Amino acid sequence: MRVTVAAMLVVSAMAIPGCSVRRPAPAPTPLASPHVEAERGQRTEPGPPPLCAVEQTLIAWAGPAETKPFLAYVDSAERKSGLVEKNIHELEQVTPTVTPAELASLLPLLAQQLGEEGIPAETNPGPTHRPDDLLGGLEGDGRFVTFVGAESITREFTATCPSGQPIAGVLTSWARPTTGIVDCALGATAPLAVLAGEYCPSPSENRA
Repeated sequence: MRVTVAAMLVVSAMAIPGCSVRRPAPAPTPLASPHVEAERGQRTEPGPPPLCAVEQTLIAWAGPAETKPFLAYVDSAERKSGLVEKNIHELEQVTPTVTPAELASLLPLLAQQLGEEGIPAETNPGPTHRPDDLLGGLEGDGRFVTFVGAESITREFTATCPSGQPIAGVLTSWARPTTGIVDCALGATAPLAVLAGEYCPSPSENRA
């Protein structure tokens, strides 16, 4: 009996003519992760959601705002015998940001609070306007620089949501756009004018 049972088991494992063998379907291929799809350019991850509603957020500044003058545009020119040679320099713009990204929606609120302190912080990149043509109002020859600049702003803060958990952040913005002109023969003392004076053209040789 034992031999017969063993023989039956062997026969059942063999393929029987006229019968089809049903094989299990292959396992489905797992979907690529969103990060892999994003690398392929097929999907992009959405930005992080705000931690809480802006109107429910309490802002506490960590210290005073740090400001620094910067130039956005400079036009250096030399006028001699009625002729003007001009060089145009596009230098820098500041894009207002809030970090970390989860606090980005607080930008208008932070700018508003700085404005209440007398710092008119901007929420759009800038300055974007070019220097005015101020040379027309000057008489005589000389070397001049017209410029557009502003103050960059950096300030640390803590945002507290109704949950009670404080989150540290940093605001970067700009304020007080200024247009001016520097007479290179006279120099300058104002911070932006001093920076612009570094672009004064070297005196050219006498024209025939």
